[in-house]
Amino acid sequence: MIRYEKNITLLRTIAILLVVIGHITFVFTGSWVFKMPENPSIVIILCKLIYTFHMPVFISISGYLFYYTIIEKNSNILLKEYIIKKLKRLIIPFCTVLILWVIPIKILAGYYKVLGYDSLNEIILFIIKELDFGHLWYLPVLFILDILMFIFYKKIEHMLYTNNILKNTFVCILALMSIFYYLSDRIFIYIIGKILKLAFFYYIGYLIRRKESTGENIYKYNLFFIMLSIDLISIVFKGYISSKIIFTKFFTDFLVFALNFVVGLVSLYILYSIAHRFERLAELKIVKFINNKSMDIYLFHEPIIYIVIICFNNYSISSPYLFLIISGSLCIGISILIAQIVRKLNLGILIGDKK
Repeated sequence: MIRYEKNITLLRTIAILLVVIGHITFVFTGSWVFKMPENPSIVIILCKLIYTFHMPVFISISGYLFYYTIIEKNSNILLKEYIIKKLKRLIIPFCTVLILWVIPIKILAGYYKVLGYDSLNEIILFIIKELDFGHLWYLPVLFILDILMFIFYKKIEHMLYTNNILKNTFVCILALMSIFYYLSDRIFIYIIGKILKLAFFYYIGYLIRRKESTGENIYKYNLFFIMLSIDLISIVFKGYISSKIIFTKFFTDFLVFALNFVVGLVSLYILYSIAHRFERLAELKIVKFINNKSMDIYLFHEPIIYIVIICFNNYSISSPYLFLIISGSLCIGISILIAQIVRKLNLGILIGDKK
């Protein structure tokens, strides 16, 4: 396994585990349709912390891989072929899992009934109107970012080689797009808002691999500890102002979001540094296994949480820590099992397999 593969294997394993843990702990924030009777503050803090950086890390991996597969390996793939490839990898599983897994489980769990939608027509209209794709929203967002990068990467490479002012302006624009995502629910539809938020981090992953490919050492000890200090200060400051009003509520909320952006960016660098320095862990069988099954886990895990919540509530089990352990284990185990069954039926194309 070459160094690039070790770094990305460990990083992708960490990222998918963070996604699963983030979704499980989100139940305790009170923001989900389903709720738990006990909401320990330590679990809520963990959830809020994970949510500041888990998706920036996840999307940056795609930017990192784009540079490696398309530019570094001198791919001659045409735009039409690339679009078809990404449709098979991202959009077919999105449609299949949404229609055959996510929506049916939500119906059986009473998710839509809690929201006040009883008939199938009402449910379909709600999904279309609100773009309620659950955790699968990430797949169309990634599809659009991949296609946009493929269309413009030659111009981006030319800019990176020739014009520092233009390069810095481009990075600033992407950063401002991400920060002003806070306003997107007032201006843009949901998916576009997510693209605004994550385009910057996709590009950062692209730049990281670009720097690595030149042999430049971007993982320096002193920089790591500086970033770690910034991260901790930002987290503490964000926690302090979250419970206060500074000037106006809008300004306070925007400041919290800006701090989330800082934490997301700095945490991304920290995790890439950790993956770089502890690359030997990528050789562990469990790490390789979870990395290889990361797409399977992502596709199927969230609805399993609904089922566990209902079981806990029906049997009056209130232990949040038992819920975390059981949900985490079942999310990973059942997701992998479902994907294996699909492959046994020679239907792997429905979940993004190449063949």
